[in-house]
Amino acid sequence: MAQNVNSKQIADAVPTGQAVARPARLDLVFTALTVIGIGISGYLSWAHLTYTPIICTADLSCDTVNRSAYAYFPPTWGIPVSYLGLVAYLALFGLIIWRMRVARQAVLVGGNGLLSRVDLGLFVATLLGLIFSAYLTAMELFVIHAVCWWCVGSATVITILFGIATARIWTGNEY
Repeated sequence: MAQNVNSKQIADAVPTGQAVARPARLDLVFTALTVIGIGISGYLSWAHLTYTPIICTADLSCDTVNRSAYAYFPPTWGIPVSYLGLVAYLALFGLIIWRMRVARQAVLVGGNGLLSRVDLGLFVATLLGLIFSAYLTAMELFVIHAVCWWCVGSATVITILFGIATARIWTGNEY
């Protein structure tokens, strides 16, 4: 048997003036940027794994950077930096999904202790990513003397992500 649902019952379910649990715009922007970061680092990881030339400028500076000793961390013998970037962006993606769930729970049930800790985790993770990205950019400019535009794109993404995470911590934007 089908139940009749009228507009009065629907209106009573969400009282006027009460917050409706939906992702904040900053969460959506953060999520989109992490997907872009996953795309960039995923492409560079694939190119590194398959020894495929990277789509880049005519001077092949992207390949120069991706095949240098500094394309590994620690340099020369470590893990490829593109793999580290992929893992980092996947972790950020997981954290932002978790944040959206925690924020939704805070709106519906109340309380925000866990939300501030997730925001702090996002801040620390993006800060570490920004520091590592600054190190890699310095290696490009001052040691390798070549600029990988994919790397510049990733550095831009992590910088914006850090800005969003910092704004959240600074302003206390909980939702």
